[in-house]
Amino acid sequence: MLHWRMTGTHTGDAFGFAASGNPVDIDGQDIMRVVDGKITEIYHVEELLKLTQQISGGAQSA
Repeated sequence: MLHWRMTGTHTGDAFGFAASGNPVDIDGQDIMRVVDGKITEIYHVEELLKLTQQISGGAQSA
């Protein structure tokens, strides 16, 4: 399992939103199944709602 955090600045088109210059900060997790030392499955989760709220300038929840 891997927990990660992404921070940056929205400088290009994404999800239908033009570059806003807004800062972004989201978290995510990747759960991997390993067989014989190789990754065979990945379950990926990230906070896309939080990301789109940040790049659009919309209201953010606590």
